[in-house]
Amino acid sequence: LGALVALGVAVRPTFVVFAVSPLAVRALHQVAELPARSFFAAWSAFAAAFAFTAYALAVADGAYLASVAKLYHDDALAHTRVDAFVFTPLRFLAYNAAHAHEHGMHPHWLHTCINVPLLLGPTLAGLVYTNVWATLLGGKDGCRLFPLVT
Repeated sequence: LGALVALGVAVRPTFVVFAVSPLAVRALHQVAELPARSFFAAWSAFAAAFAFTAYALAVADGAYLASVAKLYHDDALAHTRVDAFVFTPLRFLAYNAAHAHEHGMHPHWLHTCINVPLLLGPTLAGLVYTNVWATLLGGKDGCRLFPLVT
């Protein structure tokens, strides 16, 4: 699981936002059911797998960037050595923090109109049906997909 989280963060640093909730549920479940020694052993294994995979990915990124610099004679990457340690998620965050003004800001309605349908896909149709149409058609039980939501 640690290696999977490290790969997710390497591919998309915002993966952390999506991984926190399931990991917290898993941790709470393990706290409730496992003795303390087993709990710490499980999360130590998670941390070790995460650290090893993150390190391997950082070394691979360093080697890749060094080969790109040599191939394209890129002055911006010329300082990168083959054995360099490049943690791509930190580069991602540093670039976005420094260049946000160049790319412009987008309106908030864009999230509702574009991003939510992209994230939810066909599930969105089911949510709309159960929350809106079923209510308009006389459904008295509220949301059928999420029974706690009324």
